[in-house]
Amino acid sequence: MPRAQWAGVMLVAYLAFQAHPVRSAHVSIPSGPHATFTIPRGNVAWSGPVLDDRHVVYGAAVPRFHRPVCVSCGRPPFTKFDVRMYIRDYQRRSTSITVSEPRVLFDGPRGAQLVVYALVAGWLVYDSERPYDKWQLYTRNVDTGRAILLDSPKMEGLPSRFLGANTDGRTVVWQSWTRLRGRTMSVIRSFTLATGRRGLLLAGGSGIDYFDGDPEIAGNHLIFVREPGSNPGSQIFVKNLATGRVRALTPPGQSNFAPVISGNIVAWEHGSLTPGHAHGIVVANLATGRRVAVKRSSSQLPRVVGGRYVVFAPDYPTPYPKGNVQVYDALTGRRRIIAVGPDAAGFVPNWTVEAGGDAALVEMDKPCSGSNGVCPTHFRLVPVGLN
Repeated sequence: MPRAQWAGVMLVAYLAFQAHPVRSAHVSIPSGPHATFTIPRGNVAWSGPVLDDRHVVYGAAVPRFHRPVCVSCGRPPFTKFDVRMYIRDYQRRSTSITVSEPRVLFDGPRGAQLVVYALVAGWLVYDSERPYDKWQLYTRNVDTGRAILLDSPKMEGLPSRFLGANTDGRTVVWQSWTRLRGRTMSVIRSFTLATGRRGLLLAGGSGIDYFDGDPEIAGNHLIFVREPGSNPGSQIFVKNLATGRVRALTPPGQSNFAPVISGNIVAWEHGSLTPGHAHGIVVANLATGRRVAVKRSSSQLPRVVGGRYVVFAPDYPTPYPKGNVQVYDALTGRRRIIAVGPDAAGFVPNWTVEAGGDAALVEMDKPCSGSNGVCPTHFRLVPVGLN
């Protein structure tokens, strides 16, 4: 599942509805503190959610619904909307989690989708995309409102649409394309939040031979994926930003992808290009070199938080399966279920699992017959610490 989510929006009139948490009596969950709230959806656009140790941020389009448009038939895309970003504050106590009512964080440009990549230490990283590959990458402080334009096709000097970004709360890294030495090259750039310094971390292939993407950062560790232009497979690398050394974490000729990092802990999906093959999670400690293939792990992209906790969903064979979301402690090897379904009300953990700070945000859904075929989405906020 990509970090950017589409489909589902809200109108201002729905704020009163979404502001009230769902009563915990509606669902049965593993013991421990939790909070549940809903996000109304629509068929125009939505973005997120993402979270750090204090906030949950998500976006929804206004208007909420619009008649579908066949862009591939030559019709112009619907652009008379804007994505409104909302923020909720949350606070964890020893026996409970409280979540505030939503408030408007900012409105995106008219007709632009907002793709949210990360929220760490109050810094939101997102991409504003208009039709015909018009994108702008921003970082914004959710406490002060300060927004910084990081990159765009105009800044790179050529059309470009492939983009991935992340942050550790100190540095933002992203992948784009630029013109270097007479060639269009894949590059990974950086922006230091404290100093405003920009950097070029990697300049790679042209896309025909290979390109570098999916950058993740934690301190001096840059994680990225190198994908060949013609041969199948993908390889994960780590660059030490203090020494400049680049080394492979996985061998060539395999399918290793979607890496995530927190502290010294890296997790990624290992799989096969064979249809029907179930993917699994590999967890590596960069400090010790220890590597573990987590048994019965996931086809769902993992997340890592707190320098030790890997959050993943181990089984999603159908849209509404009997499933659960688990936490693997990379330091102790212990596992814990933090969400399970179907429960008494029929809710199951669905396709969205995000993590930040010391908490996970799990989408809980069930089949429904809502207005326009789109139903409100339930999200459960759960601590991930195993202590």
